[in-house]
Amino acid sequence: MRRPKSGLSHRERVHLALEHRETDRVLIAMVCSGINRSGHEALAAYSNEAKA
Repeated sequence: MRRPKSGLSHRERVHLALEHRETDRVLIAMVCSGINRSGHEALAAYSNEAKA
């Protein structure tokens, strides 16, 4: 498999993200795919709890 210029392959990037480890860039598919209403509400509630 050819390694991209960024240093990480897409598989390595996803693997690191799933392990909650820092990647070399944001996984765009996860950011742009959208989120349903209940998922958004749960994320907002979790986010507010983490800030407190």
